[in-house]
Amino acid sequence: ARILKEAAALDDNPLSLAEIGRRLPAKRVRHETVRACVDELKILGFVSEGSKGVMWTLVSTTARNAAGYGEL
Repeated sequence: ARILKEAAALDDNPLSLAEIGRRLPAKRVRHETVRACVDELKILGFVSEGSKGVMWTLVSTTARNAAGYGEL
């Protein structure tokens, strides 16, 4: 989640699963592990996945308030 949050803060493009794996601090991470983590984050509504990759999409309450949307 941290890697996707940082990419969103920097206005990076969507990240592929391979790129997410490369940015992890561990030397090697299995593709199935990255896929399982992304799937769990999708179920929780934190990320969106499209043909170009995965992006962080959760909007914090403070950001919603600043944009004028009010409390949830």
